[in-house]
Amino acid sequence: IRKTVTSYDDVDQTYVITDGYLAPATYLSTIQEDNNVFIQVYQGTTLDIYIRKFNGTKWETPIYVGNNPLTTDGHGQPAMCKDADGYYHIFYGSHDTSIQYARSTNPNSISSWTNKTTSLGKSGTYPMPFYNSVKDELILFYRSGSSSDYDTEFTTSTNGGDTWASS
Repeated sequence: IRKTVTSYDDVDQTYVITDGYLAPATYLSTIQEDNNVFIQVYQGTTLDIYIRKFNGTKWETPIYVGNNPLTTDGHGQPAMCKDADGYYHIFYGSHDTSIQYARSTNPNSISSWTNKTTSLGKSGTYPMPFYNSVKDELILFYRSGSSSDYDTEFTTSTNGGDTWASS
């Protein structure tokens, strides 16, 4: 659903329906599955994480992925990638704190999620995941440190996110 707002320099804002209410969605991350099929993850009105699918005709009902521990801080936006086995990986909920990590429970399905935060064990901000098909590995880039003194770091997983390399 698109609605044009007249604040913030008249920038278009994307709205989603969450719990029956029209609300602004923040920081969308989208994967194109097919010509007209899209998977989209976003922060809802309370900044918790939701995912939904555009099935080529309409958006399906959003599915709750996980609790965002940053309840008043929009820096915990989600980022998503999909691996060769069909699992979706979502990273979110951190502002120089523990990066939250959820993996789809089943391949090629967004209907249920497993919290994998403890397997990741990283703190940072602005997670940016990628799937490297050449090496069959997940790569997670993130900012470590504060906004005035930071570095970009990364970690990798070669077993679908079950364990991550030290960085």
